[in-house]
This record gives sequence, C-alpha cells and structure tokens, in this order.
Amino acid sequence: MVRSMTGFGVAERIWEQWTIRVEARSVNQAGLKLFMRLPEMLRLRENELARIVEQRVSRGHVNLTVDCTLGEDAVDLLADKEKLRSYMRLVKEAAAAEGLPVSVEAGALMSLPGVISSGRLPAQLLEALWSQVLATAQEAVDGMVGMREVEGQNLARQLGAVCADALKRVEALGAGVAGSVRHYQARLGERVRQLLEGTEATLDEGALAREVAFIAERSDVSEEIARMGSHLEQFEATLQAEGGPAGKKLEFIAQEMLREANTLVAKLPSTEQVQQAIELKLDVNRLLEQLRNVE
Repeated sequence: MVRSMTGFGVAERIWEQWTIRVEARSVNQAGLKLFMRLPEMLRLRENELARIVEQRVSRGHVNLTVDCTLGEDAVDLLADKEKLRSYMRLVKEAAAAEGLPVSVEAGALMSLPGVISSGRLPAQLLEALWSQVLATAQEAVDGMVGMREVEGQNLARQLGAVCADALKRVEALGAGVAGSVRHYQARLGERVRQLLEGTEATLDEGALAREVAFIAERSDVSEEIARMGSHLEQFEATLQAEGGPAGKKLEFIAQEMLREANTLVAKLPSTEQVQQAIELKLDVNRLLEQLRNVE
C-alpha cells in the first residue's frame, strides 16, 4: 500500500477542568524519527506515546505536541499556597529592612519557581489525565495517518502514470532493436559495395557476416529490455498491492530499473535508440524523486 510521509492530524477534548490538545505532523525521512513535546508532568511517560506512533507509522519525521491546559477556576489545584506566602513574607521583610514601601504584583508572585507546580496533582488524578491524553493522541495520529493515505493515493496515481510511459518506451525499444541488426547489415553491405565499385575486389560475405555478428553481440540488449519490462510490471503490481508500507520495495525496484537504463544507454547502437533509452532513464529518475515521500 502506498502512503505518503506527509500528514497532519489534530485532536482536542475537554475533560473535567482540563483542555487537552494533541497535534501530530510528519514529513519525509529515511527512517522513523520521532520528536515529542509534552508538559513537564507527563514527560516520564513519553514512551507510551511513542508506541502509538510506532504502531501506525514506519517511516517519516513525526512531531507530536501535547498541551494540557487547566481551567482558571481550577488553577488552585496546582498552587503551593505555603510557598506563595513564604515569597510574600520575604518581600515584606526585605522592604522593611530597606525602608521601602511594599509593592507586589500577584502575577509576578505566581510566576516564581514552585508556586504553580504540576507535581501537586494527586497521582490518581494524574493517571486519569494521562489516559485522556493517550486517547486524544490516538485520534491525532489516526488523523495524520489518514492524510498520509489520501496523499499516498495521489502519489500512486502519479507513479503509475510515469510507470506506464516507461513501459511504452521499453516496448518501443524492444521492437526497434529487433530490426536494428538487419538494418545495420544492409547498410554496411551497401557501404562496402560502394567502396569496392570500380575495383577488382569482391565483397567477402563471410567477413561481412562476422562484422555484423560482432556488432550484434556487442549491442545485444534483449536481456536488459526483458529485465526492465519485468521490473516495471513488479513496480505496478507493488503499487496496487494491499498490505504494509511499500516505499522501500518500490525504491529497490526503481534502483534496479535505473541500472538497466544506464546499460541500455551504453549499449544501444543507434542515436535514436539511445535517445529513447535516455528518456526511459529520465522516467526512472522521476519515479525515484517521487518515492522520496513514500512510506
């Protein structure tokens, strides 16, 4: 099955006083690379989130962002009031010692270290919150994978079109090569007869046949054409097959096709056929370029 490595998914839910939001986005990458951004209170459990991604994705650079926001009316669950009073007492004592008036903004005090701490959450509440985070993350990853599948269908159509064009070029090359040896033999014979015209020398048919056989053997590309046709058929079959990610297999087949195309360019005898082989090579390079974003 062809899936793109580009995708995005987002999920959000309200649970008690919490708003939980998870974003999952991915781009192409040779292997699977996962980067996660979680609230401090949840970072020790990021391996559980990683498993959700790994179960659905095999390749790509995946970014997973988790945000848990507590409603204003419930912030006191996280407030260390004793620490806040300690800060206020220190401020008053310092001001009195210097003979300065006390001027303290509440917002400034709330931002001091330890005043607001997720570590004050009861373990039971934190566990319940984590289960909600996991469910939200699953929805976000499902959305990202869904987009990758839709993009993959578009990629499969594009790859299939290029593959069909390449197959036509291979068929044309096969038909042209079959008659090229006979054409070369006739042209060479005619050229030799023109050179021998007006002389007593005669055309050595045996020598001509040996020369033609040598050229035919050196430029024989029947095996390369057969293999290229087989690779293209395998490529098309893999595009249409159901199952897991097909990107690595498609890349391997395309690399084999590129090797055959290079051999054809080097061995074909006529300029016209070489040009066809170059166009075939360009088709294979187009496939490889598009496969960079296939999972």
